[in-house]
This record gives sequence, structure tokens and C-alpha cells, in this order.
Amino acid sequence: MIELLVLLVVLVIVICVKIYRITETLAAKERALIEEHRMFHDTKGCRIYDVFKIALTVIAFLAAAYIFICLATREVIGIHHLTTAKFWKIAGGSTVILLPKKFLIRLFQK
Repeated sequence: MIELLVLLVVLVIVICVKIYRITETLAAKERALIEEHRMFHDTKGCRIYDVFKIALTVIAFLAAAYIFICLATREVIGIHHLTTAKFWKIAGGSTVILLPKKFLIRLFQK
């Protein structure tokens, strides 16, 4: 039983490392492509790219907040929960937790 757990842990670590390396490679290609577009003054394409990147970041941030809220309430949040005070208290609390982390991560990346 312990061998199975160790094997699973090792597999998870190996998969995470591979995903990290692939992501780093793709990020480097993405940066090079955007620099090339900016060098040739393709501002319209860069703006569209920036808008999509911001939209995807906001969606990911809201998804993380949704997960925190679901964990805090111990139930799946639906549309009818949006009007309750309990939901808004938890949403505000998760925002207070997530926003400083997001800004600190952005600050340390630069």
C-alpha cells in the first residue's frame, strides 16, 4: 500500500514538473512573439492579445474565488445564493485573501 502511495506521489511530481517545463517554453515563445509584433508596430494585434489575456486572468481569478466560496460554505453555490448575505460575506473575505496575493505575485514577477 505504501509503495502505491509513493508511486502516485512520484507520478504527480513528475507530471507537475513536465507541465511546468512546457509552460515555461510556451511562455518564452509567447514573449518573443509579442516582442516581434511590437517591434513591427502591430499595436492592434497587441491590444487584442492584451484584452484576451486580461479576460482570461479575470476568469481564472473568479474561478479561484468561486472555489474558495464553495469550500467555505461546504456547498455548491448557485444563482439563488447570489442574494444571500452569507455569500457576499464569504465573497468579500475571499477577495481580501486573493487580491493581495495577486498583486504581490505580479510585483515579484517584474
